[in-house]
Amino acid sequence: MHTLTTIRNLCAHHARLWNRELGIRPELPKRPSFPWPLALVQESHHPRIYPVLCILSHLTRRVSPHSRWDSRLHELMREFPEVDQRAMGFPAHWHQDDFWGFD
Repeated sequence: MHTLTTIRNLCAHHARLWNRELGIRPELPKRPSFPWPLALVQESHHPRIYPVLCILSHLTRRVSPHSRWDSRLHELMREFPEVDQRAMGFPAHWHQDDFWGFD
């Protein structure tokens, strides 16, 4: 929750997020009993925005199962292919992970 609060504050003050290293690393599940991105289970990660987006996607699905938030994220990333997704902590082929359910 501390990480989500930090992200909220950054957004509220119009700070950039796309290639920022976050000051606080989110606590991620080690053996999730729910769908979770394989890359976040297998690899250690830098405190970038991708794990936070995964947390937000998971929480949004729980609260609002019919939300298109994750689809809109995918569309946004496809709309701007010049953005360095690795700088945001996205693993290669992230959208092909079963967690996202896109490709």
